Amino acid sequence: LVTMVLVVGAQHPLASKDKICQEDLVSATQIVVRDTGPDKNKQDAGWLKSHQRITVDNFDHALEAVRSGIGFCRVPIHLLKATDADRLVQLNMLGGTRFQIPIHLVAPKEGQTGPAAMALYDLLLSQGQERVGK
Repeated sequence: LVTMVLVVGAQHPLASKDKICQEDLVSATQIVVRDTGPDKNKQDAGWLKSHQRITVDNFDHALEAVRSGIGFCRVPIHLLKATDADRLVQLNMLGGTRFQIPIHLVAPKEGQTGPAAMALYDLLLSQGQERVGK
């Protein structure tokens, strides 16, 4: 699972609120990361009810926009760095502040997968199993 958290830039008006609700988010600009998956009919995952949205290509661009105070975004918690502590604020939302997304690891070519790809697959699988075991 990947844990996603809501963040805004430290100077954003939502950063000063102790708790926010969905109505607070509706009027704020939402930064959305473009879905690059093959199924174009299932792109709208997550909460997309803000009146204004800006779509970016990746989480680096999303965090850059959030740091500059443009809007809020739900980002993977592992991308937040200690260096962002003074520039980003995690929002405390009524009804829950974290959202979890399942991830899947697949070796699509099975017997045709090369040794480097299989080594990466095995490494990712072992790292995931270690984290689940903690």
